[in-house]
Amino acid sequence: MLDSTMNSIATDPGKTRETVRCQQRASVELPTLMLIVIAYGGWLALTAAYDHWPLWVVAPAVVVLLTLHSSLQHEIIHGHPTRWSWINRLLGMVPLSFWLPFERYREHHLDHHVDRTAHRSARRLGILLLDA
Repeated sequence: MLDSTMNSIATDPGKTRETVRCQQRASVELPTLMLIVIAYGGWLALTAAYDHWPLWVVAPAVVVLLTLHSSLQHEIIHGHPTRWSWINRLLGMVPLSFWLPFERYREHHLDHHVDRTAHRSARRLGILLLDA
């Protein structure tokens, strides 16, 4: 796939790697979309059943759903499950586990991909980078 991406970029200099990648992948990734439905639907079901089910049933199920949701938010930041970022943002906006707005998490996460050198250097020195 990398060769076809590079060939496509080489033949049309106006194309970026991101444009070509979006053209090659499916419009909607159904398995990921189903996991999003399971995460939000499960959260709603567990919230509704909280008074009726014992804590030893609800707590582990919530942990699993929060872990799934956190993983899905990470995938959404990287352009899944659709080609359209505004739809992806809508799918990831509801914060089930973070007390942090999705856009703030998104900006911070993408910054970490851009400035890997600063983070690696700080990690070697045992410094936790925080920004206001």
